[in-house]
Amino acid sequence: MKKALSCILVLAMFLSLGVFGGWSGRALADTPEDRIGTYVLTDLVMDGENYTELLSSAGIVFTLDLYADGTGLLVEGEDQLPLTWDENYIYDEDGVAVSYTFADGVLIMTESSMIMTFQKQEQEDEEEPIERIPNAELNPVGTWTGSFDMGSFIAAEVPELDGLMGTALAAITVELREDGTYSLLLDAAPMVPSLQAALYTYVGQICEENGLTIEQLEEAYGSSVDVLVEDAMKDFDLDAINQYAEGVYQVTDGVVLFDDGSTRGIFTGDTLIVDMDEYGEVVLSRAGIYGMWLAEVDLAAYLSDSDPDLVEAIEGVSLPVILELRSDGSFDLSIDAETMLPALHIALRGWLETYLTDNGMTVETFESITGQTLDDLLDSIFLSQGFAELQTSFSGTYEEENGQLKLDNGSGSPLVGVLNDTTLSIEADELGDLIFVQVINEDVLAKGEGVMTYAEYAAADLDSPVVIEAYVLDHQSWWNDQICVYAQDAEGGYYMYNMACSEEDAALLVPGQKIRVTGYKGEWAGETEIVDASFEFVKGSYSFRPVDITEVWGTVDMIQYQNRYVSFKGAVVEPYDETGAAFAYKDPDRRTDDLYFKVTIGDTTYEFCVEYYLRGNDTEVYKTVENLQVGDVIDLEGFLFWYNGPNLHTTSVTVH
Repeated sequence: MKKALSCILVLAMFLSLGVFGGWSGRALADTPEDRIGTYVLTDLVMDGENYTELLSSAGIVFTLDLYADGTGLLVEGEDQLPLTWDENYIYDEDGVAVSYTFADGVLIMTESSMIMTFQKQEQEDEEEPIERIPNAELNPVGTWTGSFDMGSFIAAEVPELDGLMGTALAAITVELREDGTYSLLLDAAPMVPSLQAALYTYVGQICEENGLTIEQLEEAYGSSVDVLVEDAMKDFDLDAINQYAEGVYQVTDGVVLFDDGSTRGIFTGDTLIVDMDEYGEVVLSRAGIYGMWLAEVDLAAYLSDSDPDLVEAIEGVSLPVILELRSDGSFDLSIDAETMLPALHIALRGWLETYLTDNGMTVETFESITGQTLDDLLDSIFLSQGFAELQTSFSGTYEEENGQLKLDNGSGSPLVGVLNDTTLSIEADELGDLIFVQVINEDVLAKGEGVMTYAEYAAADLDSPVVIEAYVLDHQSWWNDQICVYAQDAEGGYYMYNMACSEEDAALLVPGQKIRVTGYKGEWAGETEIVDASFEFVKGSYSFRPVDITEVWGTVDMIQYQNRYVSFKGAVVEPYDETGAAFAYKDPDRRTDDLYFKVTIGDTTYEFCVEYYLRGNDTEVYKTVENLQVGDVIDLEGFLFWYNGPNLHTTSVTVH
């Protein structure tokens, strides 16, 4: 891959950077008429090695346009380099020259150890030439990738799963071609683990509501829970969710219109926001290796050496593997066992019930002897059978070369992956052959010139000017050309208070969109924020997952997570005031205001908030808090605002 990248960079930049040397000077005269036209690169040799097949397999096409007025363009994908030419030389804008020969429609450029052969294309009078877009930043040609959360869509289609769906990412790839055609692929496969987890949770709820064990449910239905879930998955018909479309597009003033114009995309910097109808707006970035990749581990295959009955019980349970690649050559790889815990819980319970029956003991007898329910014992079984090892992560460095990706965590045995378009195959020993699909395409570490790191921002004095780049997490309601925005980068979180914003731009501040913010560092009641701010859209999109900071609850370390997207597990709802109610409205006389509640973990209690202008009274989280009871055990997600201490602006509440 390094060789491929090298040849691409050389070809794309040789005119503008003058890497071939040459002499200065520019001529617009003596432009032979027989050389005017469009050429396609057919052969490339560097240092005696032929790269033609490599370019072809990568789908990379270079064209050279020579116009009658002595100007021209070198084009590859979205990149266009202006040039001039005469009878003997091709020049860049600075006058750097490369010599060429021409005979029988073949143009050969030679410099040092590089030979490039271009073949002239025949012109068809009935066809108009493809219109070049002069601003390369607004040229959509290329491959775009992104993801969106299907959780709310599925919950709306299947009300029984409302409140049970976590993040369920689907991947989208859009290829925009120079000839004005496009293809779009929506791949729902990455969201399957989240959907399965929701279905297993639903089955568990059915059992609990009807006073049944999993074994009794399976006996009543005449099939295993796994089969029930598989049948339910068939009802979703992933083939119907998956989409593939082809058509034509056109670009006008930064807006991409697809087919008849009913679907459109909007450029913001080098990001493309596409309206996907029922799925809403989806942020896409130009394809590359940076970002988040998802794969699945077959749990039964992974634990094939364990008890055969246990392996059979967990057949069909799979766990997501998340790989994040960054531009500094570092990576994180984690196995998200938590997503599959509902399915694992049911599988383990069924295995344990079978084990007891085979040994002549009923579940009731076992529970009376031990003084614990089967559910209480599952955590210890989880540990003893090695399942805890699945909730693991490790970091390291990677190298990309010749289409291979080597992941090295310092163990001496690097993982090797093969890149193939938008998939990545890795043979991971016990984990088996993993096929990763890229769901987020962005380098989360990337910062523009003159932009502060989070550490520099944190160290800046109050009232001093600041410039940051971050990815939008969410925002409050737009009003009077102002908006309050929550954002995050790889190092920390930011809160922009009443940032200047038009109503049109507010509609483009979708979660994941990258922005550059200029303003002043301020503070209010302990909350660090950016005030008197303005912003601009820049290239990039990234969707952060909430980081679980339950372990730092009540410690001084919580401040390090201020304004970040976080989660807490196992919080207990406390009485909010002397009335004994579990919540209170900011304005007791109306339900159109902030909603407050108190929760405890350990010995520390905090007051949290559902910010009305972030999540109104028609949202799920607002309604869930209105139905809380004192003593409820809940999990929370939100943005860690700071108001005289931690004050989570809550976006999700799950009641156990």
